[in-house]
Amino acid sequence: MEPPASEQEIVAVEAKLGLRLPKGFREMLLEFSAHVEMAWYLPEDLWWKTYRVHRDLLLEVFYGECCWNLNFMAQAEEMRRGWIETNFPDPDHPEEAVWHGKPSFMEVGNGDQLAINSNEGETSFVTYLSHELDSMHGYRLGDDFVMILSTNEESSSGSGHPSKDQRSMKSTTKQAA
Repeated sequence: MEPPASEQEIVAVEAKLGLRLPKGFREMLLEFSAHVEMAWYLPEDLWWKTYRVHRDLLLEVFYGECCWNLNFMAQAEEMRRGWIETNFPDPDHPEEAVWHGKPSFMEVGNGDQLAINSNEGETSFVTYLSHELDSMHGYRLGDDFVMILSTNEESSSGSGHPSKDQRSMKSTTKQAA
């Protein structure tokens, strides 16, 4: 974890990106940290034991990470724009539109992206961009960046896992994304 970014550092990245970062994300960079990396995993033997008992909670997740880095946003955004140019150029096509208007702040290990909506007049929700348009494509992870880092009774089942209602929201949030 690194110290917060300065306003000048954020403005410089925004100039490279050609857009203003959403308010919540800017606040996180200015008040908390410009660069955070954390990862977790279940050791293989524990994962198999746990999976047999708690399949519904693990949902085949044995590893995860949460990271953002102001200095690598331009690189992540360049990758997102490359996906748009080569595979998702039509902002009017429902599946392709999800890639537009959302600067990427994190590349997922498989080439997918996490991005924040930057369309004017809309909330700055965080969404999952799948380059293969799989079932996670367009999944809204939270209404804003800070929300996905917080857990409370309204946004979770209390276990740290999305509630059944949140998982079932996928089809409706995909359309809205």
